[in-house]
Amino acid sequence: MGKIKSARELALERADKLAGSVDSNPEDFAFAQYTRAAALLAASYLDNKLTLGRLAESIGNYPAAALPAAKKSLLQGITAGLNPDTCEQVLAAYQKLASELLSGEAGAALQEVCRAYREQLEKERARLEQAGSEALLKDSGISGSAVAAINLERTTQWLQAKNALNREFNVLLQQIKRHLEETLHSNA
Repeated sequence: MGKIKSARELALERADKLAGSVDSNPEDFAFAQYTRAAALLAASYLDNKLTLGRLAESIGNYPAAALPAAKKSLLQGITAGLNPDTCEQVLAAYQKLASELLSGEAGAALQEVCRAYREQLEKERARLEQAGSEALLKDSGISGSAVAAINLERTTQWLQAKNALNREFNVLLQQIKRHLEETLHSNA
């Protein structure tokens, strides 16, 4: 199996492809700069370096002629980064920037998968917390009275449970991702 790419890497690859496909027309080149910048905005957003409000403000400042291509590039970058951990970010971005694309089956499915994933994570967290921090500490080889609390998210049990949930939900999200990509492509 190949290397798993981060959302940022996927968005940067997409931006490079867009920049490489520009004709010699200077206007196309100018628009390509906006599409590349939009793809970089998508990567920054998925890396939590940019808030949704700032993202919308930035893309809103683009020239009207470049906006459709830039917005498409932005949404393609965001869609490329769709996974269980970014599900809510992607959903929020679509709701703010392209709610018309969520009006169909994919929108309802994305909302449902995000909700179900969040609920499953919370259930798993509660289950592990109920199992008791003492047992988790013992399983991790940690003992002593100096330990007051543990960071559940760093335990092997949590990481295994989260990875299992991610695998399960990633299958569902890949179908939604394909549908969103097709919708973006057909709205070109």
